Amino acid sequence: MRRWLFLLLMVVCCQVAVCAEREILVVVTQVRNAEGNILVMIQTDGNEQSFYGLSEAQRGTVSVVVKGIFDRPFLISVFHDENGDWRIDMDEQGRPVEGFARKSLKAFPEDGKSSLKLFYPSSE
Repeated sequence: MRRWLFLLLMVVCCQVAVCAEREILVVVTQVRNAEGNILVMIQTDGNEQSFYGLSEAQRGTVSVVVKGIFDRPFLISVFHDENGDWRIDMDEQGRPVEGFARKSLKAFPEDGKSSLKLFYPSSE
């Protein structure tokens, strides 16, 4: 009997965990060109797993959907991988030459989306 109660409890806990997962639309503005990709990473507090999204770059605004995140504080990191090497490139002084943005949210947005403006430090 204890085994059955334990199994039932495990099934209920798994269903609750799945229901707590959400998706967010990350709107990235000020993309300077259509080269490469826009990469998004979301890290939630208390969760060592990161969540990722990707979209082809286009000048102006790009939207990326990231699924599986939890409704708790999280950090959104975005960068424009213009040359497609899957890393943020730096100049001789260690400053980024590709666009990036970061945003910390204490709660999941009610409308399910968040906007970030890219910053290109070497060109501004």
